[in-house]
Amino acid sequence: MKYTVDEAAVDGYKTTYNGNNIVNTHQVAKTSVSGQKTWSDHDNQDGIRPDEI
Repeated sequence: MKYTVDEAAVDGYKTTYNGNNIVNTHQVAKTSVSGQKTWSDHDNQDGIRPDEI
């Protein structure tokens, strides 16, 4: 006797099968953000400002 499993497609997801495991993966759209950081630390007086953010 052989059993099979199938799953209905879900919009926006990719379904993969691996033995008895069914994995639905959703890829989130990527975006970019730009901006400017203004430090209010008295010209890094404490010396703790990071090199980058």
